[in-house]
Amino acid sequence: APFGLDLSLDVFDRATRFARGLFEDADSTIVLVKDGVAWRSRFDNLPDKDPAAEEVISTGRLLWIEDALLDPRFADGPLVTGPPYLRSYIAVPIKLADGSTPGVLCVVSRVPQPFDRAQADRLASLAEFVADEWVRANAAKALETTRSTLEALVATMPTSLVMTDKNLGVIAASSLWARSLGV
Repeated sequence: APFGLDLSLDVFDRATRFARGLFEDADSTIVLVKDGVAWRSRFDNLPDKDPAAEEVISTGRLLWIEDALLDPRFADGPLVTGPPYLRSYIAVPIKLADGSTPGVLCVVSRVPQPFDRAQADRLASLAEFVADEWVRANAAKALETTRSTLEALVATMPTSLVMTDKNLGVIAASSLWARSLGV
């Protein structure tokens, strides 16, 4: 899983399915870029570099390529001149609360897609949802790490100590506490 976000893969899948539904004859993916290498939630057979996604990440702005054959930045690209013969590429940044942009939500199509402000706004809202999931997944990961560290600490304490949940169920206990109860 990218960036350790295995909890997010189902959400990424749902977000890309919804994004595809916004555009006729289109497909979609989430592209995360780390150290210049692109990870995609779909389409494993694409190049490691994604110049369009990198542009969106660096500018933090929507990129709407209506017809890639007419855009000098991308007209000679291998995905435009060869399979899958992409004509349009629409991407919005996934912006996190800390100001970073780890990736994009993009929609690609083999047919030109004229600019549509309403579609762009909906895609941006969907990217905000993905960013929220990113934060949630990272928080869950941090909570699990903290919990397991705390459990290990409690188990090795040289004193009688017990950790319970809100219903007073034992979550972790020091060995001294367990021995005092004969457990």
